[in-house]
Amino acid sequence: MILMPLNRDTKYVKSINGRVSVIGMGTWGIGGGFWSPDYSNDEGWIRALRRGIELGMTLIDTAEMYGGGHSEELVGKAIRGFPREELFIVTKVWPNHARYDDVIRRPGRVGRGWART
Repeated sequence: MILMPLNRDTKYVKSINGRVSVIGMGTWGIGGGFWSPDYSNDEGWIRALRRGIELGMTLIDTAEMYGGGHSEELVGKAIRGFPREELFIVTKVWPNHARYDDVIRRPGRVGRGWART
């Protein structure tokens, strides 16, 4: 199979003072269904996410309800070894988890998979 190179276009986002890829990856369905985790294809999902990053898709969208949070865990494992400052991860929280302290703790789930270098 021949893979076409992905355009690595980025867009400057003033509010973060940084650049974000114009094409991103959504993770709905990765790691399970709505609130229910599925661990049967973890390695395949991690490979797919890593390949996307390699192709320039450094914007990753996830949510705490995707696979009961397992999608966030898979994103954390997939980004391991990539420069964290080059990745833009968006996650969504349920309204009852939207208090400031709860939101600040949310990256911990994604963070379980990667370590700062």
